[in-house]
Amino acid sequence: MAYDHTRHTKSDLPDRDRRRLLQGAAIAVAAMAVPAIPAAWASRGGLEVDRARFPQSVASGDPRPDRVLLWTRLAGGPTPLRLQVSTDEGFGRVDVDRLLQAPADSDGCVRVRVTGLAPGTTYFYRFVADDGNARSSPTGRTRTAPAPDAAAPLRFAFLRCQDYGGRW
Repeated sequence: MAYDHTRHTKSDLPDRDRRRLLQGAAIAVAAMAVPAIPAAWASRGGLEVDRARFPQSVASGDPRPDRVLLWTRLAGGPTPLRLQVSTDEGFGRVDVDRLLQAPADSDGCVRVRVTGLAPGTTYFYRFVADDGNARSSPTGRTRTAPAPDAAAPLRFAFLRCQDYGGRW
């Protein structure tokens, strides 16, 4: 099919070029912003996330109306840890700030029950290696159970681990 040059006038060519320019500019701006997003997440609260020191990240469980169980593993030797719990994702106000030490025979695993929490509340938590390097675990999110007399829907989650490589 031949190009029909009579369909396009000189007046509509600048509009098409302007559209391409704007589309290209929008893509360029978006591409520049993408690398900054993980950096902003990683440095929440002035701390850098150190996945090498916290290879298994964080976990929470056993929620009760006033308490929850938090867990992490710190690799690289016995270093004191600071647990921080906050209702603010940016840790502008810290509700719990506790110094911990992993037992020598636990391979760096720390499991701690945090009490005195409000029922039905979302909390953010992190473990900070208390070695002066301002590095932390990834931020976890947990929620306490509703109060016993609260009319709240109940949902269960079930997780099971299988070792498919060694046995069924």
